[in-house]
Parts: sequence; C-alpha cells; structure tokens
Amino acid sequence: MQFYYRLIVLIKNTLALKANFKLLVFVITILAFFDGRNSAMAQETSVMGRFSIENSTGCAPLEVNITELDNFGANTSRQYWYENKDNPPVLSKTHTYTEPGEYYLVQLVGANVPQKEDSIKITIYAPSPPDFIIHNCDGHVVRVEVTDDTYDRYRVDFTATDSRVVNPGTINPEFNYGVAGDYPIVVTGLYNNAVDNCGVNTKTVSTIDNIVSPVLNSVEVNNESSDGSALLTFSVGEGLVYTLEVSTNDAVGFEDLMEISGSRENITGLNTLANYYCFRIRTFDACNNVFIYSNILCSTVIDVEVGNGQNDVTWNTEPGLPNSYKILRNGEVQTELNDPFANSFADNNILCGNDYCYEVQAIYNIGTSLSIDTCIVANKTGDLLALADATSTVVNENVVLNWTEPIEDIQLSQYLVQRSVAGRPFNTIAHTFDTNHTDDDVTFRQALKYRIVYQDNCANSSIPSPVTIPMVLQVRSVNGNVVEFEWNKYENWVNGVRTYFLERLDDSGAVIEEFSVLSGRSKSITFSTDDDQPKNIRVRAESLDSTPLISYSNVRTVSVNPLIILPRAFTPDGDGLNDEFKVIGTKVFNFNMQVFSRWGDLVFFSDDATTGWNGNISGNKAPQGTYVYRLNFEDATGKTFNQSGAVVLLRTQ
Repeated sequence: MQFYYRLIVLIKNTLALKANFKLLVFVITILAFFDGRNSAMAQETSVMGRFSIENSTGCAPLEVNITELDNFGANTSRQYWYENKDNPPVLSKTHTYTEPGEYYLVQLVGANVPQKEDSIKITIYAPSPPDFIIHNCDGHVVRVEVTDDTYDRYRVDFTATDSRVVNPGTINPEFNYGVAGDYPIVVTGLYNNAVDNCGVNTKTVSTIDNIVSPVLNSVEVNNESSDGSALLTFSVGEGLVYTLEVSTNDAVGFEDLMEISGSRENITGLNTLANYYCFRIRTFDACNNVFIYSNILCSTVIDVEVGNGQNDVTWNTEPGLPNSYKILRNGEVQTELNDPFANSFADNNILCGNDYCYEVQAIYNIGTSLSIDTCIVANKTGDLLALADATSTVVNENVVLNWTEPIEDIQLSQYLVQRSVAGRPFNTIAHTFDTNHTDDDVTFRQALKYRIVYQDNCANSSIPSPVTIPMVLQVRSVNGNVVEFEWNKYENWVNGVRTYFLERLDDSGAVIEEFSVLSGRSKSITFSTDDDQPKNIRVRAESLDSTPLISYSNVRTVSVNPLIILPRAFTPDGDGLNDEFKVIGTKVFNFNMQVFSRWGDLVFFSDDATTGWNGNISGNKAPQGTYVYRLNFEDATGKTFNQSGAVVLLRTQ
C-alpha cells in the first residue's frame, strides 16, 4: 500500500510540474526497483479500523506486531487470537507465524460496543528456494533462467549491487562479470504485496572465456549383443552442460541420452547385434539463443561369413555419412574403400584353414567408428561353433583361463589353448580335457591374447572362441609420490565391463585399500608422503551382469621418490610465519643440511630434518641476501638423494 501511495503522489507531482513522459517513466522504474528490493508492506488496518499490523502477507516465519488504533481508553482490555479460537485469547501484541496457511488475527475488546471482535486476514507461504539455471556465455557473460513458477516475481542478484527483478519462466538479460572467477548468484522468490522474507537459492558460476564447441572423436563397439555397449571419446569444455544425443538406425531422429563431461563415456544397454546407433553432442549458447552441435558418428554392425574360397565381410551403418571404410584383418588394414555407401567386401586373399579376424573402421571428416572384431576360419564350412565365453584373470602372477563346454552335442576330443604374444600369430600352448587352464609361463611386459579351440573325434576343429585379453597393469609414470597406472581393456564378457577398481594389497595378498576409476583405463594415485610401505597394486574389473563377474590383472609393486620441499626465501622476523629455512615433506633418513654464504663459508649445519636455520650466525643476525644450501638424505629403501640450491634471506626490520 505504501508503494502505491508513493507512486500516486509522485505521478501527481510530476504531472503538476508538467514533467515530460520520460521523467515519469524513470520515476516509475525507480519505484518498481525499490519495491522489488523492499517489498514489505505498509501498516494494514483491521476490518473495523481498531488496530493495524505492518505485515499481513509473507513467508514463514513471519512476525506481526499490533498497533492499537481505537479510542476506547486505557482501561479497556484488548486480547487477541492469532491462529484459531481453540485457546483463550492472549494479551501479547506480538506473534510469529511458523507454518504456511491462511489465518485470521482476531481482536477481542472489552468495551461496551455492539461488535466486540475485529480481524485482519494473514497469509503465510512456505519459503521454498526457487529453481533456476545458470547459462555460461562467451567473454564471462552469464544468463539466468528462472525455471520456478512458485512466486509472482524473482529477484536475481548477480552481485551485491547488480540485480534484476523478473517474472517466472524468463531468461534474464546477460550480465558481464568481465573477468574469470567464481561468482555466487542469488535468486529470491517474491510474492506481490508481501514481505521480502521468502525462499532464497544460491548457486556459484565459474565464468568462461569461450564456449567450447563439442567434438566426437571416436565410437568403438565393445561387443555385439542385445544388451551391448560402445565406448565414446569426445572433447567438451568446462562450465557448460553438454548433452549426448542418440538415434537408432538413422542420423536424424536424435533423442537425449545423458549429460556428459570429461573425455569418454561407456554407453550401455545398446542392441549392438541388430542396430547401429548415431551419436552427437549438444550444448546451448544462451546469449545467442542457439544450440551448438558436434559432428555425428555412428556405430557399425559387422558380419563375416565363410564363402567358397573367400571370406565375405558385410556391415551396416549410416550410408553416405562416412567418407571411407578401412577393412582391418588381424589388426592390419587389408584395404580401404573410398565409397561412402560401401557395405561389403570379399576377401579372397586367404589360405584354407587359416583363421582371420575382421574389423570395419568408418572414417569421417572428423572422427572414426570401429566395429567389434569377428573371427572365422577360412573355407571351413564344417567348422564347429565357437565357444562363446572364454574368460581370463590373473592369479598369483599366472593367467587363469576358464570356459564352458560346447553347446553342441559332439564327441569332444580335446581343447586347444592358444596364445598370442605382442600381436604375433596364435600358437597352441596346451591341450586339455578340462574347461580351465593356468598359464604359468607369462611375462606381463607384452600384450597377451588367448582363445580356445575344441576338436571332435572326427578331427573337425571349432571356430576359435572370441579372444580374451587379460588385464595387464603398467606403470605409466612416477612423479614424486604420484604414480600413474594404465591397463588394457578387458575382454571378453558378453555384457562388457561395468567399471574398474585399483586395489592395493599387503604382502600376504589381502586388499587393504581400493581406488575407484570413474572412466577410462588409467588412474593416478597420490600416496601419502609418510607412506613407506610397499605399494602392491592390481586392477579389478567387474562385468555388467546383475551378479558381476570379476577379473584381476597382474600385480605391480612400485616405490615413490621422497618429496622434499624447501622455501625459496624466508623472513626470520619472529612473526611466526616463515621464520626458518627448513625442509617440509616426507620422512627421510640420514639427513644433513649445510648452508653457505656467498663466499663459501659454512653458516649453518643440521642433521635433523625438523631443525632449520633461524637466520643467525654465531648468535648474530645474518645479513640479508642469497645463501646456498646442500642436502643429503635417504628414502625408506636406502636410496641416496642429493639436492642443492639457493635461498634468499629477507629482513623486514
């Protein structure tokens, strides 16, 4: 009410002064802004005019204070019901409403008047925090989209002095923060003619220099199954929402699949046996109100059949979208077809009885798509069906292989365990009648592949089983106490890998620590600088089955370098901050430190890593300047380290 009173008075005075229309608009705008920041109401009078309160509408908790306006005299009693009449009225003229709802504040007077009760309606809302989305734009500009419709209006505070009042469902004009940083944005819900005490929501935005357009780099099918998966790699930026879209068997009917970040994502639940899938990534430029799309990459379904003196390779993907296709045989490019609509290839450069594994790689303007590999034995029309579920794991640094019996009703002769080392041809390493084998003649410095072939009593051999590749853990780098590990993709579970974990083992082989791997097949572990125990690490893979299957890698034992940190300067002024020149870092042994003046004189020596130089020489303050130090120490394994450098002594007084 007070707001409208002010508005009417200002309009009247403005017109009386014959002010122009622009001035009138300016006055109304200023008042509207003031009302948005301070929406507390003026005194509201009761129905009979006997009392008033400052605030009759707002969010819980809301305090009301009564001002009595009647002229009944000081000896007249005045009592109040605030929420209901179930309890006796009270004398207090102050009350706080804590629950949302509509109430009637009722006054009961003791005066001899026909109407002894007077009232004011009270409306209390729930102070729910409003929902909103922050959109990043180029040049550290942001827009705020209010998705909430609970309130009549919303105040958006970009800074303590920059705010906007908007209606529900609007996108605010952009606000330019000017420089990179993390900025809190506060959105407050406002009801018309109500106290400004309702829901507040705060989110922090990290502004960006530029919107990074998404790029799809590769699509790789993990397995061909009715519940298969595919690995996508991509490039996206920070500070924006990137949405992965998918379309089945075409490149037009895209639907939202998930929000993504990082650089790779394993997409599960795909019928890779029957369908191909096209992917693209979308982000939104709110300041220009346009969507930004990545390139499109599609998966490839492959099929290989034995022909009469040739192997027939066919595939299915979005025709015309790739530029060309590479046909890979046993990991090497056999041919490249520069026809965007090609979908078959006949390989007649074969030897009867040899086995061949094929993959199709689609080459796009940007990115590639790789099918699963499919293996056959050339010109062996009577071949037995392949075993489908050979698996491998590492136990006590040996590769343990397991498989199930053939589904065919045959007179089984034997199983042939075949191994390939470092990409060389497969060789048979064992003949067995069991459905498992332990390979104890392995080195984990080279890539290993296994497959199982079985024979019947008629000397017919089966098609080799899908290749199973045990996980081999490698140490990529050691940087101080940070060790980066990497390993190969585990194959060949039907449903693919759900996730990987790194496990730390004690000397008895028991797991004492576990590190989750969010994505990819690499992981950096930062070990404690005080950790001088052996670091025995292996990888555990879990399948996507409802009861996960487990496979382990080899164990790698690593040691980390001691991490010693020395300040480049110190100020021995007694303020408790950087008063000494001493080492900070991991536990070391046989430590000694020497400090020399610029003329080579020894000014300090310590064989205790916890004792540093306080800047004095023989009890006197050393002059300000540069000094040279030399360190000698050993780590927990006895390895010797030498370190030297310079430090600056600064004096502030």
